[in-house]
Amino acid sequence: MDGVWSERAWNDVLSVPVRNASRKQPGSRVLVTTRSAHLPQQMQAQLHKHRVRPLHQNDAWSLLKKQLQPAQVVGIDEQLKNIGMEILKKCDGLPLAVKVVGGLLSTRYPSEHEWKAVLDKPAWSQAGLPAELDSRLYLSYEDLTPQLRQCFLYCSLFPKGQVIHQGTVTSIWVSEGFIEYRPVVGNHLHEYGLEEMATEYYRELIKRNLIEPTEIHSLTGYSCTMHDVVHSFAEYMAREESLLVVDKEQMAATAGGRGGGMLVRRLSIAQIVSVGEWAILQRQESLRTLIIDSGVDFKPSVSFGHYFSSLRDTDISRLPDDIHKMKFLRTVPKEIGGLTNLRIFLGFPVHVDMDAGNTRCSLEELAPLSRLRILEICGLEKVSASCMAEKAMISTKGHLSYLELNYNTTVEHTAEPRGLIIKDVPSVKRVGPEFQAPSSLAFGASTATLAPFPKLKELKLDGLPKWGEWEWNDFEEEQGGIKATIAMRDLEKLYISNFKLSRLPPGLANSKRLALRVLYMYKLTNITALENFPSVVQLDVFDCPELKRISGLSKLQKISMILCPSLLVLEGVTALDNMVLEDGGMEALPDYLAVVNPRYLELRCCKKLHKALSPGSSEWKKIGHIRKHNIICIKE
Repeated sequence: MDGVWSERAWNDVLSVPVRNASRKQPGSRVLVTTRSAHLPQQMQAQLHKHRVRPLHQNDAWSLLKKQLQPAQVVGIDEQLKNIGMEILKKCDGLPLAVKVVGGLLSTRYPSEHEWKAVLDKPAWSQAGLPAELDSRLYLSYEDLTPQLRQCFLYCSLFPKGQVIHQGTVTSIWVSEGFIEYRPVVGNHLHEYGLEEMATEYYRELIKRNLIEPTEIHSLTGYSCTMHDVVHSFAEYMAREESLLVVDKEQMAATAGGRGGGMLVRRLSIAQIVSVGEWAILQRQESLRTLIIDSGVDFKPSVSFGHYFSSLRDTDISRLPDDIHKMKFLRTVPKEIGGLTNLRIFLGFPVHVDMDAGNTRCSLEELAPLSRLRILEICGLEKVSASCMAEKAMISTKGHLSYLELNYNTTVEHTAEPRGLIIKDVPSVKRVGPEFQAPSSLAFGASTATLAPFPKLKELKLDGLPKWGEWEWNDFEEEQGGIKATIAMRDLEKLYISNFKLSRLPPGLANSKRLALRVLYMYKLTNITALENFPSVVQLDVFDCPELKRISGLSKLQKISMILCPSLLVLEGVTALDNMVLEDGGMEALPDYLAVVNPRYLELRCCKKLHKALSPGSSEWKKIGHIRKHNIICIKE
């Protein structure tokens, strides 16, 4: 049992089953960690109690320096170290206190004046805090800006140990109005500067060791937890306005409303709520934020707006995850388009209505939501015509950074798409494995239905200038005992244009991909290599300035390369028959021409190179073995 604060966990829950087990299995032991010296006696502990010793002064100093920036550590002289040692004495060798104080010092310039100011702060001995709370946390809390304090205290609404995801909590901070709109020198925050500022606040809490990172994702950012001691401190400081309900006693404390019960502005419930308890909650007339992370037993007819008139429903910026799975929300109301401040919408349900010959698709409700940053659409198999999809106006959502399209291939009688075009989505930066990963594994589907887009013949991706990451690995491997098939296995034509990927993903450039015949690559400014397309017979490459290598296209018959000045290697193209090479800035022929043997070469070059290609010249020797060629001079 780790981090026990009260003997109730033992007396009310574990005492009887553990004692019964010890009678049947003598020798059983329970290991308990606690910060309370009296708790072991209250739990009737009979064996040795091990007291964890505080950090040695040198170890504490080493831990403190790890919280500073490298440049700050370099600036520490002997006098500054002496002040640091005095600060550490006030931390009593407690690692958490050292880290939090170190986080505070990391925001200061490493000078005697700055560190002495921290040492002399009266907050070290803040009066009025409960005995179980560490007063040294108040030192860091007092140093926060008013906006950052609100963000920190809001984290107390998440249960202890629960992960606080960056994308989730920062969007809520913006909705709550915690983020200060602050102009930048010489410029102003653009429309989405608030979200970026919220991210900076989140990182500031990490820097100060008030939240602790557990992982970082390239798309969603950090995931953090809050130390139990820090969480208890935050709960206490937010007690006048916020409450986290984790047991029945806390729920009962909210009873009364006008009758003298606890009234709060923010309420988070982490336990099952009964009908009676729901009635208690309805008395919270001043409630502005309600988080329910558990089951709730109430009728759908209950009106949130009627009972919780102070909830900030007009400032909705995020709808709940999996909204499409709600029993009574298979469609979205027409009025949802009025939520013009909406930034995150996960699980938007597609629905098509046929009424007196008129067809209405719910996708059109997305059109006014121009501020969306994250969007997930579910049920696209219901969309039978491209004109319906166009009404969502995805291409106009210039701030969209994440787009997930879900297509249920398990629906009976649904025609598999033969062609797919994704065009003009300027804000997409990353495409995750969800785009081509088999989602039907979770539904017990047969291996025949595991591969997404099994009948897709043609794929066109155009106008994604910020797209720099495509996560797609070869999926033909054992997945939970099931051998899945390769995604888009029937793909024959692939058009890729206007993005900044530096490489094509291995799930696409795959030796098992045998149907792909035609590959077009236009204006890929960062692509450096094109390899492992053994079935491609036609390749067009246009304006790829960083492309250096083409190899592994054993069946390639026709290739056109225009404005690819960095290409150095063209190999493994033994079936090559027809070749076009054009570059007006080329002053010498590339060396790879000497090792390829097409039947026909069309060369388009500048006047200077054209003159140098006389029979017997060094440049001519590179192409003299090619039976037929057509050399064209490009006008400068």
